Amino acid sequence: MSGNPWLNIDRDAQTLGSKTGPLTDGQYFGATWPNWFSIKEASAAGLLALMQGISEEFYCAGWDASTEFELWNAQTGHRFGRGQLSEREALLLRELSLACDGWWMWDDEERFVFVKRAKFQKLYDAWKAGRTR
Repeated sequence: MSGNPWLNIDRDAQTLGSKTGPLTDGQYFGATWPNWFSIKEASAAGLLALMQGISEEFYCAGWDASTEFELWNAQTGHRFGRGQLSEREALLLRELSLACDGWWMWDDEERFVFVKRAKFQKLYDAWKAGRTR
């Protein structure tokens, strides 16, 4: 997904807002974005936004230190920060991840990185094994 403008979603959203004024319900954005996006790209962007929103809601932070790992196997009722995931949130996380075949991580260079599901599962397994020792 290199060169994908969704990786700069915060910047682009700010730019869009400054060009069009406050975002309104039903406003058409097709001509504003640089090109059309595939289902996978749109799902990846939605997944990142959902993950950030959950982290903000439950931790009062855009991204907590282990957000990507805590949310990977999140189920309905899973304790996360100051709350529990709803059935809808857990379902959306799974469905968006399946649709884009990936997951988001925060890397050492302080940026979001999209990782394929198979690779992230290995990272998750190693993280979980390190926590249980």
